[in-house]
Amino acid sequence: MWATLALAAAMSMTPAQAGTLKLTNIRVTNGFMGPTRADSRLLPGDIFYVSFDIEGLKLNEAGKGIYSMGMELLNSANAVQFKEDPSKKEFVPFLGGNRVAMFATSSIGTDTPPGVYTCRVTVADMVVGGKPEVLERKFEVLPKGFGIIRPQLTYVQGPVPAPPYAVAGQTLVVNCAVVGFERMKVDNAAQPSIGIEMRIFDETGKPTQQQPYTEVLKDVPENSPFAPISIPLQLYRSGRFQVELIVTDNVTKKASAKLVFVLSVVDLK
Repeated sequence: MWATLALAAAMSMTPAQAGTLKLTNIRVTNGFMGPTRADSRLLPGDIFYVSFDIEGLKLNEAGKGIYSMGMELLNSANAVQFKEDPSKKEFVPFLGGNRVAMFATSSIGTDTPPGVYTCRVTVADMVVGGKPEVLERKFEVLPKGFGIIRPQLTYVQGPVPAPPYAVAGQTLVVNCAVVGFERMKVDNAAQPSIGIEMRIFDETGKPTQQQPYTEVLKDVPENSPFAPISIPLQLYRSGRFQVELIVTDNVTKKASAKLVFVLSVVDLK
């Protein structure tokens, strides 16, 4: 298991008093810039994302914010599994304000033991000094099983993460992977048979299509525990939509999993 820290977004316009650093708007998300997760239970092979804002950073005489950020990952016995010592970071508030959006991630290995883990992030204002602020979020790694991992919207022009917001006329790609599937012999090769069904509902709960989008995923390298899925969504009209993606293991005919998220599309006027 390993983990990383990264800058997530630009400065906010929200003012705050100098020397009152706070960590706010804390939430666990489905992917980078993604919607809030329904829970913090993840399968091996998934990625844990915790997003948050740093508020109240003091700007130095050059107009820059300078802070340090570090991270620890602890198991259920509070033993450190990963540690990234605090390192110096800085930003220039081109849009004004003194709030910056951040995220921390932990990539869960396929051999990670089941149990409850803690992601601990520390942030300190290096301009005014003082005691670091600490963020802690627990998540549970489940036993290996069938399910959807690593959901992430991206732009069609490249593998760039996208939020669940778009402009009518854009195309976003729904990405994820399936794990825990069984295989059967097909032409001397062991291949899965994963049924994919995607339905989209409008604000009234009415399906946007008479029939759901369906396909069967069969061609997965024999040494890969992941079955990747990528489905382009052409967003030709505005609205607030609920996307439901269901996957089924056709080999066992027993296992299924569902991913649900809300996607907002606006018109530019």
